[in-house]
Amino acid sequence: MKDAHVNTKAQVKNDGAKRMPHERDEAPDAQSPKPRSVMRQAASDIERGLVDTDLHNQPGVQQARAPGPRAGTAQPQPGSKRD
Repeated sequence: MKDAHVNTKAQVKNDGAKRMPHERDEAPDAQSPKPRSVMRQAASDIERGLVDTDLHNQPGVQQARAPGPRAGTAQPQPGSKRD
């Protein structure tokens, strides 16, 4: 039996329909090269010494590395949004 050849680098054609989540994840053009603003905000908060409270049952930062200027206060970056 001959193996089927699949071109994994082919761009997905825009047929006007929204793609399902698994189609977006597996498409070669699905990976955004720029970091999401939410992730930049999270990295900034951890660098400032805030504790990661959004663990979703996963191991993470349990204690602040260094106390921040005012513990427990977030400083949103200008223009940040949930994307």
